[in-house]
Amino acid sequence: MVFAAVAVDDHHQSVMLIIVATSLFGLSKRIPFLRIPHVVFFIGKHFGTGVILATAFIHLLDDAFRSLQSPQVKSRYHNKIYWAYHVCLPPPSQLCL
Repeated sequence: MVFAAVAVDDHHQSVMLIIVATSLFGLSKRIPFLRIPHVVFFIGKHFGTGVILATAFIHLLDDAFRSLQSPQVKSRYHNKIYWAYHVCLPPPSQLCL
């Protein structure tokens, strides 16, 4: 019975290993042999910020589209609101420009 509480499957072990490995980057400022070049740290930090902002945008987008489809919005703006969809989600061909 005691062994069942201590047993951990491979999935949990790999997740813990990933957490420990990524937390070493936080120690890179204190331990000299773990130093990360400033440019790599700068790019990684801003990439992570972009991921967080993109996740927030995608999760709020569905509620915004539902709100824009309300009859009050359509009557006030005379069906011109469809441009909002094109501004928020441009086709991939426009992203290359």
